[in-house]
Amino acid sequence: MNRRTVLASGLSTAALLAVPPVAAQFIDTESSEQGPIEGGVLDLKLSEVGPATRGSTTDELQEDEVTRTWRDTDHGRLFSSTPAGNTLRIDNTASTVDCDEIGVAVSYVENDGRFGRGGNANLTVRSMRVSEFTYGGRNLLGSVIADENGNGRYDVEDLTLGSTRERLTSLAGIEAGESTDLRIEINGNRGIFGRVRPDDGIEITVSVVGSAQSFEDQDVSVENTIQYR
Repeated sequence: MNRRTVLASGLSTAALLAVPPVAAQFIDTESSEQGPIEGGVLDLKLSEVGPATRGSTTDELQEDEVTRTWRDTDHGRLFSSTPAGNTLRIDNTASTVDCDEIGVAVSYVENDGRFGRGGNANLTVRSMRVSEFTYGGRNLLGSVIADENGNGRYDVEDLTLGSTRERLTSLAGIEAGESTDLRIEINGNRGIFGRVRPDDGIEITVSVVGSAQSFEDQDVSVENTIQYR
């Protein structure tokens, strides 16, 4: 990973989804009324630690970018009873400063198989229920995560909308030398919507942004494809 040395004042923070994975390194150059600004390094790492289901992987440890953390290209048939799930460990042991806050941002694009119906990513994502979203041992469904689209369930689209999206940007931080786990399980059911059919799918990106003082470090999980069969 490339490291940057920056001043601890005058830094503009980037948008949550636009910051590339990079360790934030800063030095003590000024003082404030509360005392000197301390220097240090913020460098989060991601590990896939399972238990993982179906095509989800547990082969990447201590990385800035991991792939296929949540993946299932043979998801269910008409009704699915087995969720696609995995646990992502967010590690702050490479840092010398506490991470004051963690933000989790979820985005998606359409990723159909050969016979998928193009242009229905929103229908597909609404059919994919989030059956677990646990951070630091706390289930966020019903508290941080709301039914934003009003369809009577917590689904992947809800994670990208309204107050849920905002609340996910300000989760509890992680002290230097510590780690915490993020577990997500997704259980699709294409029988809910007649226009969702076999080979319809989405690719999900999960970005994790840690904040310390005026600095951010972003890591990401990509290639998280879930397709119906």
